[in-house]
Amino acid sequence: MNRILPLSITLSSILLAQPITKIEYKGLMHLSHDVASEISGLHVGDEFDINKIDESLKKFYKQGYFSDIWISATDDGGLVYNFKEKSTISKLDMEGYSSDDEKEALFIEIGLKKGDLYDKKKIESAKKRLIKKIEAEGYYDTVVEVSVEPKEDSVALTFNVNKGEKIYIQNIDFEGANKIDTDELEDVLANQEEDTLGWLPGLNNGVAHVDQLEYDAFRAKDVYMKNGYLDAKVDEPLMRVDSGSYLADISYQVDEGEQYSINSIDIQGLVDEIDKDELLGELNLIDGKVFNIEKLRKDIALIKEKVANLGYAYTKVAPNFKQNRENHTVDIQFLVQPGNKVTINDVIISGNYSTKDRVIRRDIYLAPGDLFNLTDLKDSKSALGRRGYFEKVDIEQQRVDEDRINLLVKVKETATGSIQAGGGYGSYQHFMLNASLSDRNIFGSGISSSLSFDLSKVSRNYSFSINNPRVFDSEYSLGMNIYNSEYDFPTYQHDTFGFGTNIGKQLTRNLYGYVGYSYNNNKIDANNTTSSLISSVFSNEDLSYVKSTFNVGLSYDSTDDYFVPRRGMI
Repeated sequence: MNRILPLSITLSSILLAQPITKIEYKGLMHLSHDVASEISGLHVGDEFDINKIDESLKKFYKQGYFSDIWISATDDGGLVYNFKEKSTISKLDMEGYSSDDEKEALFIEIGLKKGDLYDKKKIESAKKRLIKKIEAEGYYDTVVEVSVEPKEDSVALTFNVNKGEKIYIQNIDFEGANKIDTDELEDVLANQEEDTLGWLPGLNNGVAHVDQLEYDAFRAKDVYMKNGYLDAKVDEPLMRVDSGSYLADISYQVDEGEQYSINSIDIQGLVDEIDKDELLGELNLIDGKVFNIEKLRKDIALIKEKVANLGYAYTKVAPNFKQNRENHTVDIQFLVQPGNKVTINDVIISGNYSTKDRVIRRDIYLAPGDLFNLTDLKDSKSALGRRGYFEKVDIEQQRVDEDRINLLVKVKETATGSIQAGGGYGSYQHFMLNASLSDRNIFGSGISSSLSFDLSKVSRNYSFSINNPRVFDSEYSLGMNIYNSEYDFPTYQHDTFGFGTNIGKQLTRNLYGYVGYSYNNNKIDANNTTSSLISSVFSNEDLSYVKSTFNVGLSYDSTDDYFVPRRGMI
């Protein structure tokens, strides 16, 4: 309970008394007395001022640590703040949803963790997030109740979840849709009718995603905008659910309007370094063709990148439309606001606990003193992403002043090494043992290497490889491998030894060239065989051979991520 209103009554008897002689803070656990004094803004010797004391009370509540605060005065002119701090959450549990292994991550996702202060608003917010997450999985009428068990200076919370039932969509209707195929409209929706054999992976199972319903109307409208229907309207869907079968029908009200074609395209505000006619020729939108919102978005990005590559980091591009509703054409004008030219002040790297700074910097195509370039920024992020050293890569722009920015390179490292070992027994090879060790970023240097062996009664295999993709941080790479194997077959013995080396060079940001040499020596000994057939026909010299190979090649990689590439090609 916030005790602000009675404050003037509590202190009214001393308003005309001497200045504050002392200030006490009782019941503090999370704040020191020095910090509390700074927050209150009151000091010994100050006059009693109801407004200042009221304001200090509000400041303390804003800290979020206290469930109740009250203030009293002593007979000798002292001021006493009494605090009742909120309990901390000592235990979090969940029943009816999520496995034990997933609970901790789930609570963090909804904004809670052990050690947090117990706050009813925060708990209510966490409930809503949890319900929204469960609804996204297709469950209807989800109920979440939170039980609170008081403990000494703490509370234990248990989230009791009733997921309800899953809703399945049996029918989707677009009322008023005549000019666009309804299958094309449904294909973009998060909520779709069940496909034939929808239970198979990759096909739609018809489960409703209630949290996405409000966005599906925008997705359907986007289809119309891609086909030139600038005035199309798609109302929010109405979903009717049968409470017995939990089957749902979804209906949309559609006003399609007319299809528009492009009458003219113009660009205003371009910087002098760019030829407008040449840029107009590169646009995806074309005079006389049907308007397409997707191509418009690409053209906005294209114009922005062209201007930003000249140093204008804060370029803004806004399209203006002038529709002619009589002949159903549209004039498009792109308004460009380039702002000031910007240079790179510094490149600040964080999150690389293992990978060395220089390994990251050599894949960043912008350095202090360079003019800003948006393409360089995108290429830098892609280059770092496809190395395989990082789970996540972000490059943020931090404004220093009107003409300078810092690049904040934030990475989250991922595991790059692996150790594997195994064994077994077979009637032919008897006991078998194998192991391998590999790392594609040894000690954060960017060098990759692997070592393996495979042993049994009849075979012995060893291999080692190492590759440095940027020798001395140059554009050259150097790699080598060496291997040896021995096989004892019933009729002959086969030994192999080989090695290889290759030298490469980065020709462009995405194109690599390399030359290599490999040597392979195969030695076969048939003298110890119990059958003389092989040895009588072939000599050991005939069966053994040496092979040397030279190779030259090119490789291309413009993907943006080592693990899950979303753009680019190999």
